[in-house]
Amino acid sequence: MRRRKPDENENDLSGPVREGDPEAVQQLCARVLSVGEVGAGNNFVGLGGDSITAMKLATACRREGIAVRSVRFLTADTLADTLPRPEVNAAR
Repeated sequence: MRRRKPDENENDLSGPVREGDPEAVQQLCARVLSVGEVGAGNNFVGLGGDSITAMKLATACRREGIAVRSVRFLTADTLADTLPRPEVNAAR
């Protein structure tokens, strides 16, 4: 069996990023885990996710321009907590 040649940009998170798109992450999560509705308050592991599906979900997110590492799905309390938050300008 031939192994797929890795895309040189596959792990590159420096490309265009859609920050704060929880609906897209929820839809991708539902598809990767083969579950129905997924909400921002759901826990990835609680939905049946594991390290392998976390990697699949992170890859799917990257393909959609959403920068998130697989470990975030395993450690965050909710899916909403996995997304990078827009920085708030503290010097107003």
